[in-house]
Amino acid sequence: MNISKVQPNCFQPSFRAKKQTIKDADKILRTSKETFPFVSSSYIRSFYLSAKPQSKNYEKAIKKANKIFAVINKTRIRANFLSLFSQNEMKSTIYEPSVAAINSSLYSKTGNCLEQARAALGVLAANSYYNSNCANLMLDVILIDKITHKVVHRQDVYLDHTMVLTDMNKEDGLNIVLDPWLGFADSIENAIGRYKSMVHGKRYIRAIESVKQNYVNSQGSYKDKDRYAAIGKIKIVPEEYNKDEVVKLGKYVANSFPEVVIR
Repeated sequence: MNISKVQPNCFQPSFRAKKQTIKDADKILRTSKETFPFVSSSYIRSFYLSAKPQSKNYEKAIKKANKIFAVINKTRIRANFLSLFSQNEMKSTIYEPSVAAINSSLYSKTGNCLEQARAALGVLAANSYYNSNCANLMLDVILIDKITHKVVHRQDVYLDHTMVLTDMNKEDGLNIVLDPWLGFADSIENAIGRYKSMVHGKRYIRAIESVKQNYVNSQGSYKDKDRYAAIGKIKIVPEEYNKDEVVKLGKYVANSFPEVVIR
């Protein structure tokens, strides 16, 4: 995720106001980041977004980020290829991609939000928090006809950021977010508040305008773009996969990296 003027690890929970479950989730997050460190190409890009495009630092950062992402992308392609052999008809696997992410941390030391989330999922599962899923940040774009005042189109836009959702075995819904890339664990309500403050500006407007324009084009009414109002709402959407894969991942991580199991 490319977010200007935001550094990973900059958010720390205020423990006076946090529930014990959030404290436990934060401990899992810290354990994951300490055990599986990553160099992130998207972080490098975001860190230098405020630099002038003509500056030497900016050029160096982009070149470095591109090299790192090339390594990350090779790992993703390999992991996705392996996962094809263990998919069922309804849900994709998480085991092979997560193992690949963990191995990437150990060997190439590279990974963006996706790899960091998958590693954190492995640590959660190793501690028997099986009701956990990787999740994606989405923009729910709603188009409203200004004349009829009715919703005419609704579409989710992927905002290129992945985190983990869990209930920390409380069985009250996936309501806790672990975000290794940004470095925080918090309730889903507070997490969405953080994301709202970061997803803004040209990217937000571009996503909404793209949905509106595509809808207008599909209706064959190219001149009626101003007829529709657009609203964008940030939401977190969990991925779906076989829960047996999460259990399998937890056993692998617990056996291979016993130091992540919190007693």
